[in-house]
Amino acid sequence: MDLSNLNIDKGKHRKTPSVDLGTMVYGKVPPQARELEAAVLGAIMLEKEAMDKAAELLEPECFYTEANQRIFRAMVRLSSANEPIDILTVVEELRGSNDLETIGGPLEIMKLTNAVVTGAHISSHAKIIYERWVKREAIRIGGELVGMGYDDEVDAFDLIEQMEQQISQLAIRQAGRKFQTLGEVAKEAAERVFHAKESGDELTGIPTGLPILDGITQGWQRTNFIILAARPGIGKSAVAGNLAIAAAEHREKPAPVGIFSLEMSSSQWAFRMLSAATMIPLSNLKRGRIDDREMAKVQQKAMIDFAKTPIYFDDTPSLSIYQLKRKARMLVLKHGVGFILVDYLQLLDGSRQRGESREQEVSRISRELKQLAKELNIPIIALSQLNRQGDKEEPRLSHLRESGAIEQDADDIFFLYPVPEEEQAADLSLKDSLLLIIAKHRNGMLDKIPLKFVKNIQKLMTEQEYERYITGRAPLPASPAPRLPYADEDKPF
Repeated sequence: MDLSNLNIDKGKHRKTPSVDLGTMVYGKVPPQARELEAAVLGAIMLEKEAMDKAAELLEPECFYTEANQRIFRAMVRLSSANEPIDILTVVEELRGSNDLETIGGPLEIMKLTNAVVTGAHISSHAKIIYERWVKREAIRIGGELVGMGYDDEVDAFDLIEQMEQQISQLAIRQAGRKFQTLGEVAKEAAERVFHAKESGDELTGIPTGLPILDGITQGWQRTNFIILAARPGIGKSAVAGNLAIAAAEHREKPAPVGIFSLEMSSSQWAFRMLSAATMIPLSNLKRGRIDDREMAKVQQKAMIDFAKTPIYFDDTPSLSIYQLKRKARMLVLKHGVGFILVDYLQLLDGSRQRGESREQEVSRISRELKQLAKELNIPIIALSQLNRQGDKEEPRLSHLRESGAIEQDADDIFFLYPVPEEEQAADLSLKDSLLLIIAKHRNGMLDKIPLKFVKNIQKLMTEQEYERYITGRAPLPASPAPRLPYADEDKPF
C-alpha cells in the first residue's frame, strides 16, 4: 500500500534530532565568492600595490577553486622573487610549474584582467574572500569532529583537545594586528608616563607584596612568564601563597588569582595561607592545638576575610598543559583572573611525543605557558625545581632542572636561596634569612633581595617586618607541637 500521499504528522511518532545536518550542510554549496576571487587576481596583474594588499589577508588555500589557488600561488612565487606580476609573467610561471593547462590555458588568465577595471577595492574584496574561507574551514572542522564523535575508538577527551587545537589554529590565522608606527607606539608610552607622573604610582603590574621587589619590577607585568625556582623543602609553595594573597588582597590594585596545584591539595594551600595570615604555627593548626583566642582569629580569617579573597584553586593531579590552558582561559573569562600560579612546572603533563626526551617535553611546556601568558595578557608564575647542584652553591640558571628552553622562554627568573644553617647559627642576625635572587629580568636589573621566611608560620617578610615581628609588635608563635605518628605529615613545600 502506498502511504506517500497520506497526510500523517510523522513527528508525533518519533523524536526529531536536535540538529538536522542534512539541511545544514548536505546539498548546499560551501561559502565562496568566485567573482571576487577573479577580481582580486585580475587586480593584482593590473596594479603593482595590489599584491601587497591581498597578501596581508590571503593565502593560496583561501581561494575556493583549485585553479585560482594555483594562480595565486604563482603570483606569490613571483612576488617573493621580486619579479613583476602581469599576464605574461603569470602565464610563464604557470607554464614552468606545469599548471598552465590545468587552469585552462592563457585565455583564462586574460579573462581575469577583463573582469576588473580597478583595484581600488581589493582590500575589501580580499576580506570577503578570507571570511568565506574561514566559514569553509569551520564546516570542515565541524564535519571531522562529528565523524570522530561517532567513532567509538576515539577518546572523548582527545576529541575535546583536537577540537580546541583546530579552533585555536583557525583563530590564530585571522587577520593580525595592523602595523603601528613609532609615533603611535611612542604616544601610548608617553600617556603611560604622564599617568604615572600625575598619580605618583610607579606600580604598573600586579603587586608582589614586597615593596623592594615592586621597586625593581614595578609588579608582575602582563604577558610575562616568570619562573620561581628552589630546591625541595625551601618554601616555594609557601612563598607563592604569600604572593597570591598579596595580589588578591591588595587595597588599591587587587587581582584575582588562579592557582594550579599539581603537588598539594587545595586544603593544604588553605592551611598554609591561614598559618601565614594568623601567624599560628602550621603544625598547631593542623592538630587543632590552639586556644580560644587563636580559634577566633582562624574563624575571622577563614570565614570572613578569605571569603572575599578572589583566589581560585585547581588541584587536578597529572594535569596536562592542554587542560591547563583551557581552564586558564575559563578563569580569565568567567572570574576576571589577572594572575596565575602553576605549582609546579615539572609536574605538568606535556603528552610526550614519540622519541621526545623529558627535557624536550618540559621545554615545550614552558613555551606553551609563555604563549598563554601573552594570549591572556596576564602574568604567569611557574614554580620549578633545581637540580642537586643547587644544594651546594648559590643557584644559577644552569641549575634549573630539565631547563632546556626555560631560560629562553621566561621573562623573569627568581631563585629562593636560604642562608646556610651554619651561618645562621654563627650570626643570629641571619636567622630565618632567605635570598630572593633575580637571575633573569628581561626588562630591568638583576639583584639579590634579602628577605625573612619564618617557616613554621609560612610567612614571607621584609627585614623591617621581621624586626617588628621579633620585637613583640606582632605576636610570637608558640613552639611547634611534637610530631605525632598518625598526623598528616607536612610535604616538602
